[in-house]
Order: sequence, then C-alpha cells, then structure tokens
Amino acid sequence: SIDERPFVLVHSYFEAARFPELARTDPRRFESEALTLIIEEDYGTPTMSASELCCAANASPEVAAVLQLPENSPVLFLEMLSYNEIPYEYRQSFCVPGRKLFRSY
Repeated sequence: SIDERPFVLVHSYFEAARFPELARTDPRRFESEALTLIIEEDYGTPTMSASELCCAANASPEVAAVLQLPENSPVLFLEMLSYNEIPYEYRQSFCVPGRKLFRSY
C-alpha cells in the first residue's frame, strides 16, 4: 500500500518441489525482506535474469476488491518470469495507475 491505500496486488507462482518450504515461510518475513533475497538465501537460487511484459487491463472482481477499485477499472498488468538456469518464478502484478512511480528490479 501507499498512503494507506492498496497499490499493488502480486501473485507469485513457484514449483513446489523446487521450493518445498516456501509456503510455510512466516508471512511477516515478506514484509521486511524481498522475495528474491529469500529465494536466494534459503534455496541458493539467485536471479540471473528476468523478462517482464506490461499492458493495461481491466480489474477483475478479485483484483478490484483487493485494490479497492470498481470492477473493470483500468490497472497496469505486469507479467514476469525469473530465471536462474531455468525459469523458477512466474509473477503477475496488478497496479493502480496514477498513484506513484516505482522502480522494479
């Protein structure tokens, strides 16, 4: 959130067999550490590269509810694939446009 208003909804997908304990990670850890650092530290999997696509989309009922927007409101949709030697994370992000600029690494 930014200014106590929801800004981004992120769904990250990982192969369960490759990251068996990730789902059991204390959720508070994600508030203080970047997910990429957790993956690198806990599983020895540094991100070597990532590809990202972005486009405008309409907020689905779920996305609208989380971001506190009317259904079908415009959102920025980002789709990312992170690689080590092989892809290890697929991520979808939905951002409220016009609130702030942010840098993605």
